[in-house]
Amino acid sequence: MVTDQKHSSDSMPTEQEVIRYTEKLTQMFGLNKQNTGVYKALFEQILALEKRLEDYHFEYVKLKRKYTVIDTWAKKMDLEWTKRKTLFNFSTMLLVQGKNTIKEFYSKLEECNKNFGHNEEFLKCALLKGLLSKNEIKILMGGLQALALDEIVKRLSPEQ
Repeated sequence: MVTDQKHSSDSMPTEQEVIRYTEKLTQMFGLNKQNTGVYKALFEQILALEKRLEDYHFEYVKLKRKYTVIDTWAKKMDLEWTKRKTLFNFSTMLLVQGKNTIKEFYSKLEECNKNFGHNEEFLKCALLKGLLSKNEIKILMGGLQALALDEIVKRLSPEQ
């Protein structure tokens, strides 16, 4: 019987052990309670931040669309301005050859003339006035100014 008592007393915790165990559980429960509060607060903040991020993304998409529309509009306006400037320069005989070949410059003059319908003499004057100096010299030295417009372009083109 003594052994039974001793055995049962070994398996039974002492009062001090129960108090320590309970304190540990209370501390753990308190921490868990605290952790739950922190988790809850952080979770609410995360939800609020996600909502704000969604709102910012929505605004970003709206602004990107507006930018795309404005950018497209600006490109169209720039192209329109370039066309109008070219036509103005053509009508006032201020259009110049620049980096274009003779054939390209002549094609540009013909394209512009579709809007005005000027005669060949006007086109010839516009061509002669807008040529680079080196090409003007070739025309004057070769007496090409008396030729028809197509013939001038043909003779000045480097393919020959």
